[in-house]
Amino acid sequence: MDFVIFFTVIVCCTFIFCYYISTIYRKEHIRDIRSTHENNIYLTFVFILVGLLVTLRSVVVGNDTETYVELFERIADLQYGDVLDYLRYEIGYLYLNKFVSHISTHPQTILIVTGIITTASYYLFIKKYSKSVYLSVFMFILLRYMDQTMNIIRECIALSILFYAYNFIEQKKLVPFILSVLFASLFHKTAIIFLAAWLIVKIPFNIKNLILLTIGVIILFINFEILFETSLSLSLFQIYAYYEDGKYFGDTRIATILQTSMILSFFVLALYIRKNIGVKTYKNLGYEKMLMLLYVGMCIMVLSFKFNLFDRIATYFNVFSIIIIPNTVALIKRFQVRLFIQLAIISLLSIYYIIIITYRPEWNRIYPYYFF
Repeated sequence: MDFVIFFTVIVCCTFIFCYYISTIYRKEHIRDIRSTHENNIYLTFVFILVGLLVTLRSVVVGNDTETYVELFERIADLQYGDVLDYLRYEIGYLYLNKFVSHISTHPQTILIVTGIITTASYYLFIKKYSKSVYLSVFMFILLRYMDQTMNIIRECIALSILFYAYNFIEQKKLVPFILSVLFASLFHKTAIIFLAAWLIVKIPFNIKNLILLTIGVIILFINFEILFETSLSLSLFQIYAYYEDGKYFGDTRIATILQTSMILSFFVLALYIRKNIGVKTYKNLGYEKMLMLLYVGMCIMVLSFKFNLFDRIATYFNVFSIIIIPNTVALIKRFQVRLFIQLAIISLLSIYYIIIITYRPEWNRIYPYYFF
């Protein structure tokens, strides 16, 4: 019921703003409404609402929230040198906790600060890159990225930094990009994988390269157990030894299958639209970079069938779906077709989200929602 109320508010606001903008379009014949003041108002309103839910939640909302609050309370009483006793967590996140404790030792403070960081980064990311902020907002919510900000806090902070790292890819600034990724890894070690994005976006987007990547994934999938055990012998990966034969290894979750199916559907849709509007046009818009990142994310999701925690790594690449899919759909010239596809995406994702929160609420433990 909490989600239904929240989702209804978002839907109503979307229709109100869409109607208002369409009225302006009819009266003033504005052709490009992507960066209008009204779009910014809508985006700001939605993320203020999301920000309030994320920052003011109770410790019982989110699987890991209580653990993070307990960690903050312990670190608040420590000296800076003693913070390193908790190196199970990344050093960047530990010192963030210590810094925040100087603002206030109230346990809600760390949730407020981290919530502001993560929601603000998504807001800026969508505002900067999306050509259809309404669809991006729905995908942000229904693909469970909003839920993640209340669960995997360290990774979401790392992801927030990687959004800025992507800016350096666009600007072709290698050193700032590397430094940004290294900084993100101080909050979650897995963020280091995003260094590969610099090379991934340089791969020509064509059938030949997609086939080669697919073959590579198939080989990795078949030999995954051997490669996983071999990697554990290396000092760099020994910290993950306790996952071997654990609940994350070899146990494919329904959520992983559903999410992979969603990403695959979006990817096929993007390919179809790309073909119809013209490959050259699509490439000139620079969209093939994000589409390649999305494909790599989908490949990593396939590997997560063997090791579930790989879906965390896939997030660094799959998150670009909330930009590239709305932008691709926005290229469709016929309004009726574009509207139909947008509604189809929202309907499909709504079913996906409702299935998860109904039958597997423990995966995120967001609902029932409680304020602190």
